[in-house]
Amino acid sequence: MFLMLTNNLLAYVGHKPSCVIIGAKCDDPLSPDWVPSIFSHIPATKKTKREKDKERYEQHSRMKNKRVEEKKKKDAVDVLLDLSSVPDAGPAPVTTQNGNQ
Repeated sequence: MFLMLTNNLLAYVGHKPSCVIIGAKCDDPLSPDWVPSIFSHIPATKKTKREKDKERYEQHSRMKNKRVEEKKKKDAVDVLLDLSSVPDAGPAPVTTQNGNQ
């Protein structure tokens, strides 16, 4: 662990290369640079953009799930049609527990 200067910011480097604390503001709660704030004001433009992005993502997910389900149904129909076109060989012989027919 040591301190180093990068881009005029003092950075703390931990044991792993991915563990770098730069000291600049970070909005990612998983970052070691994130500091919770009681001031949660988000400009209206950012807030509406986030809401629209979320709506767009949810719509995309719904459509993707719908396409996957439709493909599953189509595959099931194809399998059933293939099975229905196989000539029937008749009922299988009935066997008893001791193996006699």
